[in-house]
Amino acid sequence: MNSKALLLLLLSTPVWASRRASSAPPRAMDVLRMSLAPSAKSYEGLVELSSSPAGGGRPRRMRVFFQGPGRARREILDDSGRPSRVIVSDGTAEWIYDRVLNRVWEEEPGRLSGKRPAPEEELARLAANYEVTLSTAGRVARRAVWLLELRSRLDHSLRRRLWVDRQWGLCLRSQSLLPDGTLLAETRFKRVAFANPLDPALFAFSAPPGAALSRRLEPDPVKLEQARQASGLSPALPRWLPAGFVFESVEVLSRGKKKLLHYRFSDGVDALSLFQCPPRMRLNFGRTGTLRVRLASGGAASAETPEGPLLAWSRAGSRFVLLGPAAPEDLRRVAESLP
Repeated sequence: MNSKALLLLLLSTPVWASRRASSAPPRAMDVLRMSLAPSAKSYEGLVELSSSPAGGGRPRRMRVFFQGPGRARREILDDSGRPSRVIVSDGTAEWIYDRVLNRVWEEEPGRLSGKRPAPEEELARLAANYEVTLSTAGRVARRAVWLLELRSRLDHSLRRRLWVDRQWGLCLRSQSLLPDGTLLAETRFKRVAFANPLDPALFAFSAPPGAALSRRLEPDPVKLEQARQASGLSPALPRWLPAGFVFESVEVLSRGKKKLLHYRFSDGVDALSLFQCPPRMRLNFGRTGTLRVRLASGGAASAETPEGPLLAWSRAGSRFVLLGPAAPEDLRRVAESLP
């Protein structure tokens, strides 16, 4: 999960704090709100990230440090335990450092906010597409947790499990599943410590000597009618999306002197990304197990990535890459619905 992809809401203290004197459990949506929010308490921990065997299967480890508002540090570790990639945010700007490439990507100040829809809009979309239930659970990283289960309102399939810290609302474990029950990805804290304010030096970044510096590929969202002029590509939106998914944004990305389009579709929990590129551009998502498949319009490549299944094909003078936590047959149907 990007993800990048769950810190959506900015709330303060746990909404169930007033219920502690009562034996009644909190409301499922209240716990969900807190699980999606940045922690109200500073913390540091060790996280294990894993995908299904088809997606690579090999766990990765990451050290995380968080202190609001918006200050975070993530260190993705190699097999020796050294950081191979470091992502640092001070609340206004963000840097990504790749030790192997000795390269830094810098996000422009002030660009970290305003890129996503309003939090309540996301939550409303989630509630429209998923049934959310809460139950008691054991412990994760030695912390008492609640268990949230999110089921599709369309077919009642279980799509996400979240184990949420009862005291601070931090999501300590999450699982993403495909409609057939196959585990797509899992994120789990192996240890976590909630602490007083952390060392400010953790959230200050200086480029290592000799590192190449680039602007990060994180542009402003643009209106669809402006995308053609900005990119030189003819925007193409799919006519079909999985149930509950809606078009959210289109962005123009720069890669060297070339431009590409990134379309984002969301159902409030999961996100699908569609990239439209010039014909010979290649995008690397850490794919494994590449297979040749057939679409109605011609050949395509199917693979697994840490972000979910991937489908890549060429059509009408553009190259397309579609990926996200969806069944491969759904990705094919999205691809074949492009005009």
